[in-house]
Amino acid sequence: DLQLMTYSEELSHKTEGQIYVVVEALYSMNGDVAPLSEMADMCQKYGAALIIDEAHSHGIYGGNGEGLIVQLGLQDKVFAGIYTFGKAAGLHGAVICGSHILKAYLINFCRTFIYTTAPSPYMRAATQQAYVRLETAKDARLALANIITYFQSRAGLAQTKSSYWLPSSSPIQGLIIPGNARAKSLSTYLQSQGFAIKAILSPTVKSGTERLRISLHSFNTAEQIDDLMQAIDTWFNQFDTEQAA
Repeated sequence: DLQLMTYSEELSHKTEGQIYVVVEALYSMNGDVAPLSEMADMCQKYGAALIIDEAHSHGIYGGNGEGLIVQLGLQDKVFAGIYTFGKAAGLHGAVICGSHILKAYLINFCRTFIYTTAPSPYMRAATQQAYVRLETAKDARLALANIITYFQSRAGLAQTKSSYWLPSSSPIQGLIIPGNARAKSLSTYLQSQGFAIKAILSPTVKSGTERLRISLHSFNTAEQIDDLMQAIDTWFNQFDTEQAA
């Protein structure tokens, strides 16, 4: 629970100067979306500046893939938006979007920007074309939304007392499998069955929340989802040490 009201009230009494609230729109480990509208309203109420990283939501949400800031109509409530070119755009680098004052400040005072080599003409052209493709990828976004819905209709079959699917309406789906050994065992089995799925182990995640992190794509098919769920069920029934115990 974020407990936004309590936290903001405490800030208003205990701090002076500018307050910054920095969040990701879509978090990469659990596939959960931050309550951006509520956070934007709270930041406006208490004079805080909201910075949203759209690394995992850019290209997925919004009519033209702009991300959740645009989809939720928060453009005028956000201090800065951060967009990577390394995920949906398929390239590398990133951009910060904000006011003219923010841009002028970063150009003059941001050391990591000032002392970084500028993108080449090739990268600029490639990024522009990536955005053209993202803007016209409505069919791909619809296909992705449909395959997420289908995945959710099939998920939940392979579970034990300690293993469970994380709730997520995003392309990032996670199956919690406590214990590094169990998570690696299932990951290795799935890779032997042709699925490019790796385990996320502690200490990368908290001990007891080891998991498989599944990234869905617009080109995935219902048949592939069926095969994946069947393979997971097979592992749970035949190879899971917890089940055997």
